[in-house]
Amino acid sequence: MLKIALCDDEPGQRSLTGGLLREYMEQRPSLAARLTVVSSGEELLEQAEAEGGFDLYVLDVIMPELSGIDVGVKLRELGSDAPIIYLTTSPDYAV
Repeated sequence: MLKIALCDDEPGQRSLTGGLLREYMEQRPSLAARLTVVSSGEELLEQAEAEGGFDLYVLDVIMPELSGIDVGVKLRELGSDAPIIYLTTSPDYAV
């Protein structure tokens, strides 16, 4: 089972991205994936500890308290080597 975590503090973006991920998973039933959606970096770190980590992280860059970058650093410090995909609506952090 592929465990995917999505973390975004903005409800609209969380809903949009979560919907796209769910649609992708539904179109690939053999993928056997499960999506966990949270609204803060702190919540994600708690879930990661409770779940024993995730196989893929999709993180919003700009969030209050812990940014997505901060969360990524903490995940690496905890020993996770799972891929991290960073998302943002800010042109300051885009390619």
